[in-house]
Amino acid sequence: VEDFEVKLKFRVKGNGCNSGVQFRSRIRPDGLAVGYQADIYESGSYLGGVCDEAHSRDGPELLTANGKKTVIDASGKRTATDLGFEASMKPQGEWNDYHISAKGQHIILRINGQVSSELIDQEEGHYDLKGILGLQLRSGEPMTVQFKDIFLKQL
Repeated sequence: VEDFEVKLKFRVKGNGCNSGVQFRSRIRPDGLAVGYQADIYESGSYLGGVCDEAHSRDGPELLTANGKKTVIDASGKRTATDLGFEASMKPQGEWNDYHISAKGQHIILRINGQVSSELIDQEEGHYDLKGILGLQLRSGEPMTVQFKDIFLKQL
């Protein structure tokens, strides 16, 4: 998909809950999905942030954190501003809403109706404008992640 909106519900159970929604990604020969990931994490900066899955850039894998708007210029310089709030998940076992909007180089993530992060990615050779969608269950501690009511709208 290229420009799109995805709305879905998710819930997690277990320790170290770590999952995500891959978008504008590609599959490497070893089976790993690489590209943007809208992160699902128990709390903190990764929840509702945008990661560079497979870490193909200089700097941290987290491109923009929960509560931040980040602009990455053509050279890769990152400028983050505070949105003034952070999104949060409902208690474990309850369904959460995730809304991912990607139009051109502008990405906005919302959790439970609250903007969690915003990214404008202009880094030459690193931003992706189209690719696959995927749902992640990360390896590690035992956990459960469930998705339902997945809605895709191409813009």
